[in-house]
Amino acid sequence: MVYDAVKVSAPGKLMILGEHAVLHGKHALVCAINRRITVSVNFSSNKTISIRSELGHYNGSITDLNDNRIFRFVYSAITRFNEIRGKGMDIRIESEFSDSLGFGSSAAVTAALVGAIHYLLNETVDLNAIFKSSLSAVKAVQGKGSGADVAASVYGGLLYYRAEPFSVKKVECDMPITVINSGNKIPTTQVIDRVNKSYSKFTELYNSIFDLMDRSCCEALNALENKQWDTFGKILTLNHGLMEAMELSNLKLNEIIYALRQMPTISGAKISGSGLGDCVIGIGAVNDNSFPFEIISVDITNKGFTID
Repeated sequence: MVYDAVKVSAPGKLMILGEHAVLHGKHALVCAINRRITVSVNFSSNKTISIRSELGHYNGSITDLNDNRIFRFVYSAITRFNEIRGKGMDIRIESEFSDSLGFGSSAAVTAALVGAIHYLLNETVDLNAIFKSSLSAVKAVQGKGSGADVAASVYGGLLYYRAEPFSVKKVECDMPITVINSGNKIPTTQVIDRVNKSYSKFTELYNSIFDLMDRSCCEALNALENKQWDTFGKILTLNHGLMEAMELSNLKLNEIIYALRQMPTISGAKISGSGLGDCVIGIGAVNDNSFPFEIISVDITNKGFTID
């Protein structure tokens, strides 16, 4: 039996440590958050693709969908599966967070859609297969990427992750976090290109930075497993300095980070994501009503891809 309809969801993510270094064979720490994207999929007999989402609507052929920039990740996810060629599909996408927040909306929607189709065709949930197909779909659109965001959306939890050679370890964690959006976002691929240009000029120095990031992830993992939040926070603060050394911070990000560091309940803070925008993450909770920046209410969740 092959099912005709399913509703699934996948979480957004936050990068904690290892941005950019993870693209050079180093480890990263990434977590899933309790903001999700829900995808409902129905196979239909009319051989057209119908999509409804907050970003827009589409109704037409799979071929024409290839030229639709809004739904390029949807197209890439669908075309991973030769088994559904010629089938029609009705897809509904609902999100609990904006695509402007840097929470990995592209990875989450890709993982959810790939997982939905995989389940419809196979009647099972194989997280490893969903991860591989989702990563392939994301890379087909972006041309690059470590897959850390995809891993968080598929497996959930806080992950000690490496892209090459691939490894993923889920870390049990009830770590308190504070997240603040900077109000600005530069596409990750553009930031990666900028870092790569600097890397080509200062290869040895950048390799040293990436080595320090890798060692930081290892030390942070030990701190996590022993619930040493103060140590973990100090490692984050150190790594913000490494991000600054790569020219990935700006005045607004630094204002947020230094404001967080002034809070007695915050043990450390840094950029979360590729840099030059997106979010700042702090370890601990802010209990001061006079704090000058708006805090986004999110927590780490152990819940990855699920059939709803």
